[in-house]
Order: sequence, then C-alpha cells, then structure tokens
Amino acid sequence: MRVLRLFVAACLVCSRNPGSVSGATARVLNVCDVLRDIRAVNGKTLIVVGRSISTNEGSWLGAECTDRLSTGSFTWPNVVATSSGVNDSAPPPQLPKGFKWPEAAISKSAAGVAGGVVRRAGQKWLAVYGRLETHVPLQVAMCGGGPCGIGFGHGAEAPAQIVFAGDGVFEIRQGK
Repeated sequence: MRVLRLFVAACLVCSRNPGSVSGATARVLNVCDVLRDIRAVNGKTLIVVGRSISTNEGSWLGAECTDRLSTGSFTWPNVVATSSGVNDSAPPPQLPKGFKWPEAAISKSAAGVAGGVVRRAGQKWLAVYGRLETHVPLQVAMCGGGPCGIGFGHGAEAPAQIVFAGDGVFEIRQGK
C-alpha cells in the first residue's frame, strides 16, 4: 500500500510539472526541430541546439531551416530567444544532479540543421538546457503597414524562448 501511495504521489508531481526531466536525460532538438513541433514542446524542458546570435539588444539560437514557420502571411525567423530567467514568472529549470551533457546527441542534432554546423569567424554553436516557452496560438499583429510577430526577445519576433539557468549552456566545440 505504501508503494502505491508513493507511486501516486510521484505521478501527481509529474502531472503538475510535465516539462520536468528525470535523471540526466533530456530531449535534444535543434532550432529547426523546435520550430517544426513548437506547440508540442511548449512548456517542456529540453536541450535546444543552435548557432549563437547575440547583440547588445539580446541573444538567440538560430539555424538555417529548410522549412519556415508561418502564421497567416507572417513568416517567423528561424530563431529561439534565450532568457536567463531573471524576469520570468517561473524560475528556470536546474540541471539534474549528476547531469552530463549528451555530446553525441547534441552533435547529431547540430548536424541535422540544413547545411550542418557552419562556423563563421567568432561564431559559436550552443546547446541550452531549459524550458521552452511559446504563445499558443502564435500571435501576429499589424506593425508599420505589415504583419509582425508578437513573440519573444528584442523586437518580440522570436516565436519561442528557452529559459535557462546560468550553468545550462554548453558550447559545441569544433570537430564534435
């Protein structure tokens, strides 16, 4: 009977936090995979792989994707905004105890981006462990005479964001 109660309690915890990751594994998806299945991964804890894009206005993970995500006549850029969770309502997920970055899965996911991992001078490819957030449904408005996305990051044009803790970033090294 006690084992049954523990099992039920564990199920209740999981149902309240469906994006939780048990143990040291998490689903690894590149930016293109995330955008292809954006509604299904909303609220999930994932490892998202992409090219690091940063300016003084924000940071994103990007990729060259063969498919483009569209809402009506608006086509979203192939990016996921990054957020360290400072201003978010829910804290970022922490790396599980004993977590080891799944380097083989990360390399495979990066290679799955159209054109693979293409590096330009000073450019980095990253894997970010965090919670994926999007608006369901994706929102578009009229801005300056044309459609614009109401999403995440500077300019609010990213269709999703990944909320992560400080240690939730892994740099993909050359040759990995």
